[in-house]
Amino acid sequence: MSTALILGAGVSGTSAARLLDSREVGVRFFDDRASVVERLVSGGMRADGAPWSDAMLDGVDLVVVSPGWAPGTEPIVAAQERGLAIVSEIELAIPDLDCPLVAVTGTNGKTTVTELIASMGEAAGMVVVAAGNIGRPLTDVVGERVDAIALEMSSFQLYWTESLCPTVAVVLNVAADHLDWHMGLDAYRDAKAKIFALQDGSDVLVFDVDDDGAVSLVKEAASRRIPISGRHLPVDGYGVDENALVLPGGSVPIENLNVSDATFLADLVAAAAAAHEIGVSHEAIAKAAAEFVPSAHRRTLVG
Repeated sequence: MSTALILGAGVSGTSAARLLDSREVGVRFFDDRASVVERLVSGGMRADGAPWSDAMLDGVDLVVVSPGWAPGTEPIVAAQERGLAIVSEIELAIPDLDCPLVAVTGTNGKTTVTELIASMGEAAGMVVVAAGNIGRPLTDVVGERVDAIALEMSSFQLYWTESLCPTVAVVLNVAADHLDWHMGLDAYRDAKAKIFALQDGSDVLVFDVDDDGAVSLVKEAASRRIPISGRHLPVDGYGVDENALVLPGGSVPIENLNVSDATFLADLVAAAAAAHEIGVSHEAIAKAAAEFVPSAHRRTLVG
């Protein structure tokens, strides 16, 4: 039996453990929180706590990384020196998925767009699960009967993911962020670009044409690109035209929306473009757009 070491026993780590167990892969944990290690051990799990020892990798074939573990940390360096595969919880789930995947990233706005895509799918009578950085691990969705998955992806998750090729990728914006974790802007951008790196012309890439970082990132993508805007109507894309939001299949009066600032409108249009590509009708998109209220503090303008 092969054995996986999971770094971090939070929500994604414990979900990854359940999937590995179903594959008859042995699991052990490393977590630097003593209370978490104590709980795992009392529950019959193999777990070690701080301080780290390279001996914890003895007999390990695979390392599964929770989002907070940066490339330069001791366990990661030790695993790389041994030539071990290091993957995210999302990478672990990908081989078992058999439905359209909409992957969303951006420095800001990811959660709002992911929620919107799921809401639009629900309005169409579809089962669209929101997963990833939004809170529910992707490994937790494996085995469920769903029509599509809206997957929020942070740069941390993308960094450790190699085989992602979503039906639709969404890049909202790219600004300098988490540079201490990624050890530089180029590495941060490279991680974000992995969301569309394996796409080809049969796949879709939605991006905000008003964000210089997003435009620069996607310019060499092989995907079919769809520009969106919360301020104007891009050529061959979707956005604002006078007092209406031009969406796939038709338009929605902006006065019908609960929020109408340009930032939210960009999120809304991005979600609509992505939802349309997985079969959501204009009627369902318009209904969800009119009813949606962003979660507290999600890209809300303040004075």
